[in-house]
Amino acid sequence: PTLYTDKLMDSVNADDNLRDTIVVYATIKGHAAQRYPENGTLFVTSLFKVLSVASGFCKDIFRVLRNVQRELLMDEYPQLMEFTSYGVDDMLSLKPPTHIRGNDQRTGALCIEVNYLFCGLQDERSGSLWDGYDLLDLFLQEKVIFQFLNETTVNQSLIASIKDVIEQYASRYNILLLFIMSHGVVEKGKLYLKDSRGSKIAVDDILDLLQDTNSPSLKGKQKLVFVQVCRGGATISHDLKTTSQTKSTSNDSEKKKNSDLSKR
Repeated sequence: PTLYTDKLMDSVNADDNLRDTIVVYATIKGHAAQRYPENGTLFVTSLFKVLSVASGFCKDIFRVLRNVQRELLMDEYPQLMEFTSYGVDDMLSLKPPTHIRGNDQRTGALCIEVNYLFCGLQDERSGSLWDGYDLLDLFLQEKVIFQFLNETTVNQSLIASIKDVIEQYASRYNILLLFIMSHGVVEKGKLYLKDSRGSKIAVDDILDLLQDTNSPSLKGKQKLVFVQVCRGGATISHDLKTTSQTKSTSNDSEKKKNSDLSKR
């Protein structure tokens, strides 16, 4: 696409003041992330449902996010606050002006998935495996190249790994999709990623990497960042119901997915 906006596409003038980055926090401030072993995170599964029945990257990103919100509510989670406070409480990080447009005319996208699985460890992220496969299934239908950073230590090594991928691939594409799915911790008001070894790094440090001065190959390109981590310890009290979309968790299916994952 050449344009993401929260206005109708035909209402945006060519001389409007535009930006090129959107950051989406898929967990409400102060709360733990909503994850389930049989589905993955509610944000990713809802995003998958919305885009898999739509026209993918032809959809306006703001309309997509509103549809994700509706999907969450329709899925019998009326008290779930992910995206119900749209544009409030840092749920969707937006800075004026209200439009986003890239200047690069290449086609396709680079998707970097930072998805910490911690397989077999005590702090394994429930549903992370499903998140990875939902995203892969969804974006393989588009002109997207995937790069997986599943178990990179959460310190400057992660920053270096993301930077290496950007330098290697970004020049070929006009969009960057960055999914950050990990454990999270808030210290002194700052959000950090945390891995099973206790290492951590500030989310802001990753976002700084996307600045033009730090990644010149991203200049003028659309950058969509989705952050799905715990942002505190509060939980949403609700009698969660199993929906018809619940995936099968048979042993054969799990074995196949784990086998496929190891080949990435």
